[in-house]
Amino acid sequence: MSQKVSGSPDTVAELVALQNYVVECRDVTMYNLREQIRKTAENVIFLMEHAHLSRDDIILNCRVFVWPKDMEAVIDLALQRISMKRDLAEQSLRTKRVQFDAKLKKHEKMLIAFKKRDPPMLTIEEMEDAVMVVENLVAKLEEDKAEAEQINEEEQLLDMDPSPFMNLYKMLTMIEPYDKLWHTVLDYHVNYDLWYYGPFAELDADEITEYVDSVWRTLYKLAKTFSDNPGARRIAEMVRAKVEKFRQFLPVLQTVCNKGLQQRHWNKISETVGVQIVITEDSTLNEMIEIGLPKFTAQLEEISAAATKEYALEKNLAKMKEEWVDIRFEMVPYRETGVYILSAVDDIQVMMDDHILKAQTMRGSPYVKAFEAEMQAWEEKLISMQDILDQWLMCQATWMYLEPIFSSEDIMRQMPTEARNFKIVDRVWKAIQSNTMKDTHVLAATDFRDMLRLLKENNRLLDEIQKGLNDYLEKKRLFFPRFFFLSNDELLEILSETKDPLRVQPHLKKCFEGIHLLEFTPEEEVIGMISAEKEKVPFSGKINPAEAKGMVEKWLVQVEAIMIQSLKDITRDAVNNYPTVDRPTWILAWPGQVVQCVDCVQWTAEVTEAIFSGSLQKQEALCTYQIEQSVKMVQGKLRPNNQVTVEALIVIDVHCRDIVKKLKELKVASIADFNWISQLRYYWRDMLVTVSMITTDVMYGSSIWAILVD
Repeated sequence: MSQKVSGSPDTVAELVALQNYVVECRDVTMYNLREQIRKTAENVIFLMEHAHLSRDDIILNCRVFVWPKDMEAVIDLALQRISMKRDLAEQSLRTKRVQFDAKLKKHEKMLIAFKKRDPPMLTIEEMEDAVMVVENLVAKLEEDKAEAEQINEEEQLLDMDPSPFMNLYKMLTMIEPYDKLWHTVLDYHVNYDLWYYGPFAELDADEITEYVDSVWRTLYKLAKTFSDNPGARRIAEMVRAKVEKFRQFLPVLQTVCNKGLQQRHWNKISETVGVQIVITEDSTLNEMIEIGLPKFTAQLEEISAAATKEYALEKNLAKMKEEWVDIRFEMVPYRETGVYILSAVDDIQVMMDDHILKAQTMRGSPYVKAFEAEMQAWEEKLISMQDILDQWLMCQATWMYLEPIFSSEDIMRQMPTEARNFKIVDRVWKAIQSNTMKDTHVLAATDFRDMLRLLKENNRLLDEIQKGLNDYLEKKRLFFPRFFFLSNDELLEILSETKDPLRVQPHLKKCFEGIHLLEFTPEEEVIGMISAEKEKVPFSGKINPAEAKGMVEKWLVQVEAIMIQSLKDITRDAVNNYPTVDRPTWILAWPGQVVQCVDCVQWTAEVTEAIFSGSLQKQEALCTYQIEQSVKMVQGKLRPNNQVTVEALIVIDVHCRDIVKKLKELKVASIADFNWISQLRYYWRDMLVTVSMITTDVMYGSSIWAILVD
């Protein structure tokens, strides 16, 4: 603290900061330290009363107690020194302010002298000198502004009244229009020489027009601003008149600077003005004016407008072509064929549609005539590319569908004409894909010789192949109608490997609702059928698919026939077996469908006998007893297929019991009673099952739909 309050400040800001710090030390810090020392003294007294302190400890503590008095002397001395320095600072600031006022008066005289500047002739040298003078004066005034702000800041720190320096800010405002005037005048004259006497090949007419209009507006405003200064107003009006005159040549400049002007347009201009104009890189606006172009402004504007629109069309055409340069087809391998196919062409198709629309719109423009042949060629190229891509994708989709089919020797052998056509298509297709892989750029890939014709021929052959394929599948379905339950792909999967009869297994459940698999011997002979619950039904004979010589439909027809015959044989055996064993044993001994069918036959015979004998009460009791037997079977351990059979049988038996109960309640006594003949009844007649209702009799079909009862 002592070292800091004794410091020597260099600036007014540091002086004021030090003064504030010393005052804070005197009024706040010292008071807090005295309180701390007082508490310390109480602790020392306590220690002296209860402990022995050494002489050194006592001397050290005594030094602390006298420190505040020493520090007060240091602070008083610092305040005196700071007060003296503050007086000096205030005196120095007053002196600086007087000197600054004198400098401002000098600059004011310079500004007044500059305002009177009114040269009779405006030469480049005169303008450059005026700009140099005004820039120097502006720089001095900016320095004055910074110094004034510094003086005001020190005045505020020293609590002195701030100096307004109104004259300074008045001069800053006053010099601004003169600064703008001379810079505008000089810039315009420098640019004018470049525009009028320099080559116009690289000039931007729109930018120049905008600049000239801006200069004209600036000078117009400045002329009004200098209403009380005739010299400055005269300069502004004089240069504005020059600008006004140059504005008359802007239409000519707009024309000759038009980037779209070609030799054909210059020939028209030459015809219009009646002078042969030869344009070089050094041609100037001055030359064009001397030739007399300003007299034909209207005609020039018309020629220029046409050139602009033609140039825009040419740029759009070039842009379209450039956009296609880097567009490539994305090719991906197809299975393990070694062939690469097109992928992700949506963006290409969208771009193609967009460019065709643009090209057709451009073709309809009246300004396309100069390059109509080029435009037409590009439009035809785009349309050709679109047609090629459409045919290409169509061919690819059909080839991908047919390629696996005609990879089968069986299909090739059964459809020789279609196979021969597919080989032709395949050869052309692979040649196109191979060429595309060499260069995947769209423009190059679609430039394959006779590509559109080849693809169209391919698609024609593919249509014939597909028609032949559909006719082939239709014949197979007509021979074996259950093939109608399969899709083309599923049927082709079977037909593509006719030497392997096991290929039909995954599709059997669609052809025959109740069959999950056929049972084959190791010699691939069909000997039975298997349900999804593993219930096996043996056939009454064997089917050898090899004897069909690849005709799958032929041996499947045989399977369907032997299936029906087998069910008839099993049904006959089950009917004969029913009276010889107890009912639960009989139920488990036969396939589910046969059990349900024979159970209904037996029930019909028993009810018929009960009606004759008037014992429907006993028949109802018998039905109840049979249901209870079946329920006990379900409660025991059964194989899954037997479980399904018994559960279904319980449902049928409950329905049959309800019918018997109803017949009993209605007191039916004749088998001709409508209440009986209106029920569905099963009869065993002539070794066949007949299903009857009222007066209708239908032979039981013995199909395998009900082998499993869901």
